[in-house]
Amino acid sequence: DLNLQLEQTLSELKQQGEAPQHWVSQFRLKTTGSSQQLISQYLSYQLLALAMTTALALLLLLWFGSRLLQPLQQLARGFRALAQGQAGIQLGTDAPLAEYRLALQQFNQASTELAALQQQKAELTRQQQLVELGEVSRGLVHALRNPIHTMALALEQLPGSDPALQQLIEQKMQHINRTLTTLLTL
Repeated sequence: DLNLQLEQTLSELKQQGEAPQHWVSQFRLKTTGSSQQLISQYLSYQLLALAMTTALALLLLLWFGSRLLQPLQQLARGFRALAQGQAGIQLGTDAPLAEYRLALQQFNQASTELAALQQQKAELTRQQQLVELGEVSRGLVHALRNPIHTMALALEQLPGSDPALQQLIEQKMQHINRTLTTLLTL
């Protein structure tokens, strides 16, 4: 429409005998070039805006993804530590979703119970070792007392032995018997 009006104005000026100024005759060319340039510039801005929006969306997606995956990675590290025998390990429960917090709390509880079970197992193993040591001690005491009693009976049966020597031997046998009783009590 502007170009048509400009053409009409130029033809009217020519009919009146006035020469149009230089910028008026070039105005049509500039407006034509400008509109193409404006459209091209608009499209390039649109493309730039689209690229920036896409980049921003990808960055936000990466940030949200890492934030949502962080508790799962924490759980994986916790399970690796448990697999290496580090029972009782506790993880932080500050997760963005309630389900993650619940899973982390359950992991902490299971880890604590596992540590308690390991302590119970160690205590039972120690007690079993003590029971076995007691059995060995009882067998040893029994094996040593039999010959001592036999020697005490044989000493009483010996005719004509020195009573002082006999009393000394009996004291030593009683001392050995008391030591064996102490071992058995222990």
